[in-house]
Amino acid sequence: HNRDCCLHGTAVDGLDEDGCVLVLIRSHEDGMHDVTHPEVHPRTTRMEIKYAAVKLYPLSADKTRISAAGSVDPKLQKIPAWLINWVATKVCSVGMRMWESNAKRIAHPVEGKKECAHRQRMREDPEFYGWMSQRVSSCIAALPVHAPLNLN
Repeated sequence: HNRDCCLHGTAVDGLDEDGCVLVLIRSHEDGMHDVTHPEVHPRTTRMEIKYAAVKLYPLSADKTRISAAGSVDPKLQKIPAWLINWVATKVCSVGMRMWESNAKRIAHPVEGKKECAHRQRMREDPEFYGWMSQRVSSCIAALPVHAPLNLN
């Protein structure tokens, strides 16, 4: 079976205070904020994200350190927790590589290829994405040339 989930996320701008953006995520309940879940496709199970948090630390114009933690119920019965945890580690690794690939595709579109949905959304909402771009750029500009990597 496939897995999907409907998420609700809230971003907290802590760039001035902590040098990061914190994104808090949990499953989106059907009807919350007047949003209806999409139909669940056959042979698909909807997972539950009990809680998750992602911290984004801008390191330079083209590097961001990411820290993430969460509790996810993949709705897999009769599978040992150690196996679920091992698979989750592998999925996260692949997910990070896909995230990096998508970020590069958004930043550097390939001429002749269809524009990605996120880049299109950026074009459709220039007020928000312009603000966000300026916000992150101002924080990157304030970073020391050789900022030490703080792993705490």
